[in-house]
Amino acid sequence: MTPEEEQAVAYHVRELAKLLYKDADASQTPMTNLGEIEAAVREQIQKHVTPEMGVFLSKQLRAQPKGTRDS
Repeated sequence: MTPEEEQAVAYHVRELAKLLYKDADASQTPMTNLGEIEAAVREQIQKHVTPEMGVFLSKQLRAQPKGTRDS
């Protein structure tokens, strides 16, 4: 990854974190330690990020010519 790509990833991760923080369930136990933060982040990623990445990657795979796939 180029330095520019690394900067872009860092920027987008920060922006995503802001959105997910705003979406965090207000009734959850307050995030007062690293374990609680890690659990909240994992839940948000599984709920919002992973499905979107799966859709994107599956579309990329379908768009590849059949002879270029690894499988």
